[in-house]
Amino acid sequence: MTAERQRDDLPKETVESAGRKWARERAGEMRAGLERSIKIVKATDEYVQRRSYPSLTGMDRPSDVKFDAVGNLYTSWWQAKKIEVGEDGRRLLFNPRGSEYLILFPPNAKPDLLVRLPKGIPVVELILGKVSGGVEASIRQMQHILEEYAPAGKAGEVGHAKRVIAYVDKLTNRFISERVTTNDLEALASETGEFLEAEEVVSPRDPNKRKIYNMLLAIPQKDTLGRVNPLVSRIRARAAYIAATKRLVVGSFVVEKFSTNLEVLLYERELTRWTLESAVKDLEIYILGTSVFRSGTADTKIQRAGMANMALTIAGQLGGGEVRVKPYLAPARRAAIDLVGGQGWLRVDDRKILPDADELFSKVPVISLINDGQWDDVRSRLKNTITFLRDVLQTNESIKTA
Repeated sequence: MTAERQRDDLPKETVESAGRKWARERAGEMRAGLERSIKIVKATDEYVQRRSYPSLTGMDRPSDVKFDAVGNLYTSWWQAKKIEVGEDGRRLLFNPRGSEYLILFPPNAKPDLLVRLPKGIPVVELILGKVSGGVEASIRQMQHILEEYAPAGKAGEVGHAKRVIAYVDKLTNRFISERVTTNDLEALASETGEFLEAEEVVSPRDPNKRKIYNMLLAIPQKDTLGRVNPLVSRIRARAAYIAATKRLVVGSFVVEKFSTNLEVLLYERELTRWTLESAVKDLEIYILGTSVFRSGTADTKIQRAGMANMALTIAGQLGGGEVRVKPYLAPARRAAIDLVGGQGWLRVDDRKILPDADELFSKVPVISLINDGQWDDVRSRLKNTITFLRDVLQTNESIKTA
């Protein structure tokens, strides 16, 4: 399907188009102002720590949204600094508290730059604010900042993010409903790239697009028993597709300020929720929906192995690093531990994320209950997992498109 055809199929929503246009123009103005500014940041231990955290985009730009090991977010903005003129006529940073600053720009600045400022050059300070409430609270923070400039823009971007995720979710269903070959994976990667270009999420030359191809084409074709298992392979393919698309979307933004931070947060939120929603559906359909639970029949070694592989795959989606932010990180990690226990790919930060991690590790994992055929316990545990994943999704549905 061509980008032109896809663009014709997309809803033509004037409010959203206007919002994105404003965001581009506003970002251009901000870039122009930032390019000529002296950029500084506090040189405290706390700020050194915050600046060391990874960013949601995977890039290392000063103003990117950062996140820590337990899912807190650190949103950024540039704050204009006051300049004063000394008795000798020198321009210097107004700094009544005597704070120490690191000069981010220009590079190789003289040590006394902040007390000998050139005329006509503004000074801005990088602020990294901790948002303990996670992605939902961070989105509201960005929306409040933008609201005074373009009230329509925030609604447009929320709807834009939701529409992209809905489209990609539709594509992932092909992995379940159809037999997927290597050629199909290549075609799907191309179609996804074209759609994201049509939605103005990525540019035609975006180098991150290659990640979708590489991740999809590297999908293992055998299960833990060394057999080709079409259903497990398709679930793994879908998981890889989700991960690749997430990296493509959040890694494609190139603007440095509020409008882009909002977009990054919105995509992080929608893709994270999508991961949890997909896990719930897979647990319901591919484990609880099997004949063992529907009619109590066909309890075979092969079927147990298939369900165990499915549980392992779903746990990988929830605990393998794709869910990174509050309020979704802890429930996702809890579900992963419940499914497979203390597998090696679970992070050492589990005890920071979950105060009762040791108690969770001590429980017999669901994957072992499946292998032992303890179906009543499996049913009970999975229903509990589905319930608390749904609860966190329903509790945090408050971000609206209008």
